[in-house]
Amino acid sequence: MTASSLISIGYYFTLINILIISIDFFPLTLAIIQGLTPGVEFSARILALNELYENTYKYQNWLSIGWFVFFAVTFGAMGKIYTRIRSKLNQPTSFSPGYNVFIWLMPLVNLVRPYQALKEIYEWSGTQFRQLSTTDFSRMINVRSMWAGIIIVRIGFWLTRGAYKGEPDPQAQIKLNVFVLFMTLMQVICLAVLAELVHRIRFYLTNLDNFYASSDKDA
Repeated sequence: MTASSLISIGYYFTLINILIISIDFFPLTLAIIQGLTPGVEFSARILALNELYENTYKYQNWLSIGWFVFFAVTFGAMGKIYTRIRSKLNQPTSFSPGYNVFIWLMPLVNLVRPYQALKEIYEWSGTQFRQLSTTDFSRMINVRSMWAGIIIVRIGFWLTRGAYKGEPDPQAQIKLNVFVLFMTLMQVICLAVLAELVHRIRFYLTNLDNFYASSDKDA
C-alpha cells in the first residue's frame, strides 16, 4: 500500500468518525429534551441519560484508540512523501516519517509536536504546489486555530467524563448533558476541518510527487 493510499484511508476514516459522532448527536439532543420535559419522572429521565452516556463512552474509548493509532500511520505516510520531495530539492526537514509516527504516540508531546509537523507539511506543500501549478486549491486553513479547537474539545470531554463519577446532583447533570452536547458538536466541526486538511495535504503532496517524478524521467 502506497503512502498516498494511507492518507486517503485516513481521510475516509475521519469522515466515518464524523458520521458516527453525528449519529450520536441526535439521540443526545432527544435525551436532553426529554430530560427537560415535564410529565416524566425525573429519576427515570436521569437514569435514561446515564445509560445513554455509558454506552456512548464505551464505543468512544475504542473510537479514540482507533483514531489515535490510525492518524499516527496517516501522518507517517504524509511525512514519507514530504521528506522524499524535499530531499529531491536538497531541502532538510525537521523530522523523519518515523518520528512523525512516534510523536503521535507520546503523551503530552502529542499535544504540540504533531501540530508543528502538520503545519510545516501543509504550509510548505501548499506554497510549493501554487508555485508549480495554475490550479488554486482554495485558501489555507488556519492550522493553529484548528489544533487549538481539537485540544479544547479533548480537554472538555475529559473534564465531563470526570464529572460523571460519583452521584452528581440531577439538575447539575442536566446542565452537564447540555455541555456534552455542545462539546460533541465542536468535535464534529474539528474533525470536519481535520478531514479537509488531510484531503488538501494529500492533494498537494500527490501532485508534487508526480511532478517531480515526471521531471526525473524527462531528465
